[in-house]
Amino acid sequence: MKKFINVLSIAALALTATTVLANGNMGVSAQVRANVKADGNFGQFMKGLRMGLHNDDRFGFMGTVTAVGTASLTVDVEGRHSANITTGPATVVVDADTKIRANGRSELSLADIRTGDRVAVRGEVWDNNALEADNVMIVVKPQAAYGSVTAKTDNSVTIRNSVTGTERTVTVNPDTKVVLNGEAVTAADVQVGDRGVVKFKAMLDTFVATMIRLFR
Repeated sequence: MKKFINVLSIAALALTATTVLANGNMGVSAQVRANVKADGNFGQFMKGLRMGLHNDDRFGFMGTVTAVGTASLTVDVEGRHSANITTGPATVVVDADTKIRANGRSELSLADIRTGDRVAVRGEVWDNNALEADNVMIVVKPQAAYGSVTAKTDNSVTIRNSVTGTERTVTVNPDTKVVLNGEAVTAADVQVGDRGVVKFKAMLDTFVATMIRLFR
């Protein structure tokens, strides 16, 4: 008898899920079908359904910018994404309410985003399946320059690689960590001729130093 009741319970849940899918959107249906096809597990089926419904009116993804319009952003989705988003190109609406940041900085605009930038986007799915971004985070990758300091100002340091001849000027700020001969100092202690490495991040058209480690 107990086994019979369990069978009826599972059948009822399956019927409920089928009804929801019939009235839901294609994103939810596709996600659920993928889960069922993957392992045929009913628990995974229901988990996928709940995840899809939870993300029905919201979206989130990571990817690389392929085009920047006057009020839109096209991204090649290739990283993490919500259940109602697929990999490939996705165009999102960007308006005055969209918050655009890079490394926690605010007050950026759509014009600050470049083709090739890596971004994380979150927003709302409209009834017509259009995507409106309410948050765009520009993912900034750390870089490094090795060589000798050839110039410095109150807010910048220039380092030249003697092998390649490449020079890089970076901006320093109160958050820049500076180490000289193994001891923590300030950017004011840096001198022309010091040798070492400068770690920095590209912030729009500026390179901002995060760590300067030098020897004299």
